[in-house]
Amino acid sequence: MRVLVRWLLAFLLIFVVLLSGLAALLLSADTKVTQVAAQQVESADSARELIGIAKRVLERQQQSQRITISQAQLNSLFGLVTRARPEFKVQALLTTQGLALTVSYQVPKNWFGQYLNVSTVVLPGQGLTLQPAELGSLSISGQSTLELLAWAVNRYTRSDLGDATLEQVQELTMSDQAMTITLEPINAYLVKLNRVKNQFSHDDNEVLSEYTLDYVKHLSVLAKGQNRNQQSLAWFIHHLFQQVTINARPYNAAVHNQAAIIALAIFTGDHRFAHFSGIAMAKVKQLNSLPYPPTLAKRRDLALHFIFSAAIEVLSTQGISSAVGEFKELVDRGRGGSGFSFVDLAADLAGVNFAQIASNPATARQLAQVLATKSGEAVLFPQATDLPEGLSKAQFTRYFGSVDSQAYLALLSKINRRIAELEISQIQRH
Repeated sequence: MRVLVRWLLAFLLIFVVLLSGLAALLLSADTKVTQVAAQQVESADSARELIGIAKRVLERQQQSQRITISQAQLNSLFGLVTRARPEFKVQALLTTQGLALTVSYQVPKNWFGQYLNVSTVVLPGQGLTLQPAELGSLSISGQSTLELLAWAVNRYTRSDLGDATLEQVQELTMSDQAMTITLEPINAYLVKLNRVKNQFSHDDNEVLSEYTLDYVKHLSVLAKGQNRNQQSLAWFIHHLFQQVTINARPYNAAVHNQAAIIALAIFTGDHRFAHFSGIAMAKVKQLNSLPYPPTLAKRRDLALHFIFSAAIEVLSTQGISSAVGEFKELVDRGRGGSGFSFVDLAADLAGVNFAQIASNPATARQLAQVLATKSGEAVLFPQATDLPEGLSKAQFTRYFGSVDSQAYLALLSKINRRIAELEISQIQRH
């Protein structure tokens, strides 16, 4: 028995030494990413064209396609990632020799280092090829890196999605300002993606879709009895959550709340949200429509900002939708946009706050009860119409500098304080 214990202790000691050595090789005290998110999102207004590119790719999914992405657009997208997930920092630099990528991940506090740094160069040419990747102090060949990534994706998804992703790229060409990607037809790839998505969350999606469709139908009944005057979105939320309190039980209150939020986005915002929740569009389109679209603070755009941000928060990971809201406003500073609006941003952040409290099992039931008994906007939406809006990029830069400036952060803090003072926000404190 003593011999066995000694062998186990020796094995444990060797394992700890090897793990410590690996951590020392992989982790560093400093990040290798020199660009900060505030610099990257300065190019946000260049991302407007990417929406059109994405639409064209989806419309022509049975054809081979060429898409061109500029350095500014890459900066803006990676800036969005960092604003949404601050622990990740990503930097991309285009040259004629390739796309130099550096990713830095801030790990929990430990003895060996604060950052895991990964860097490589995506090379121009046929297919997807990489220069050797630097992982901390280790170097891995480009081919091995791609094979490892594909294997990890395949393993995680229990499919060949990793291999299929690599096979989508026909050719890459590079310049100092742009990268052109030639893609194989994406129709078969989209089928694989959808199959993997359904495989991971089929049961949860079915329940959420069922509840969502029920709440869309309930909103349709409410619309039928609506008078000819325009209603506040808060009126619909109040009456819908009265039904939620009847249907939900303590163990599934959060799912009912989430379904109600998506139903509101579908019925009072855009029917296309039905697609994201697995509901056939035909089932939604045959229901009663609203005689007048709802508002917040007597504005239609604020109602849309609020409920779309709430729905995106439900459908995505926490923190993403608030960054998307900020990013959208930065895009709007550019030519052809409506200008940066702190009013719209307040509506986005309030919608995220609403969805987070609704989705938290500890607060879900109480939130539904509050909304079912109170119908005013002030319960869930802050005073916002006194905030600056319609700022061009030049005006935004003159008044606020960047999204990391003291002036910008002070105004953002003011908005967040107002949201924290809302009645639904107080639920979290009990």
